[in-house]
Amino acid sequence: ETPALVIAEQPAKVELSDVMLARTALTALDNDAEVRGANVIVSIVDRVAVLGGPVSGAGQAKRIEQIVRGVPG
Repeated sequence: ETPALVIAEQPAKVELSDVMLARTALTALDNDAEVRGANVIVSIVDRVAVLGGPVSGAGQAKRIEQIVRGVPG
């Protein structure tokens, strides 16, 4: 009798969906006093964020980028 082949599966990594990442990024932006209220659109597809919208200047744009880059995932 031949023993059965058993394949051990690696536990799946828990990853946030793109929608949840976008919501998390927006929450992070809302929690920052410097950029709160900015009309920024956050779109995430395949874990790549695209940001758009008017900002008050290069400093605010850079701060928005830093915040979104700091979101885990």
